Amino acid sequence: MFWFLTLSCYVISVPSGDTGKLDLSFLVPVDGLQHPVLHRLAKVLPSVLLQDKAVKTVNSYLRAFGVWNCWAEECRVSVLPVEPVVFSLLLVKLIQENKSVSTINSTLYRVSWVQKKVGQAQVTENPFVTQVADAAHRILARPPERNKTLTADQVMRSYLVWRRAVWQMCRLQ
Repeated sequence: MFWFLTLSCYVISVPSGDTGKLDLSFLVPVDGLQHPVLHRLAKVLPSVLLQDKAVKTVNSYLRAFGVWNCWAEECRVSVLPVEPVVFSLLLVKLIQENKSVSTINSTLYRVSWVQKKVGQAQVTENPFVTQVADAAHRILARPPERNKTLTADQVMRSYLVWRRAVWQMCRLQ
């Protein structure tokens, strides 16, 4: 089974599951390349670029990108290039759905990874998007669980238990 994601004029096919080898193919626009050697190398280049990560990692990145892809198509906005304000609205949607900080980070960095692979500016470098992501981290962060202060009675009981343990250890020697 293969995942197919259409990225503007790019089509990425990635084997799903653990196949043990990286079998990627891209259909790359080769309009300006007339020479057969350049044409052949242009077809190989994308698979070389994607081999910087393991197969499972590439699969997870493309699945996370699929979240953006589906949402962008549903909202009838451009998938690539990613508009920072529109991408920020996806982050707001995830905040409102009370998703975890991990989900925010996953979406942010995996979309950036795909942008990097197709040679576009990354959303992680956009100040507006990073401000929304920082806000998401604060909004979705769990409040710290503070320990209750010990009463004087609890401290005294703990001391007596400790003292008895020390006395028994000394008695054994």
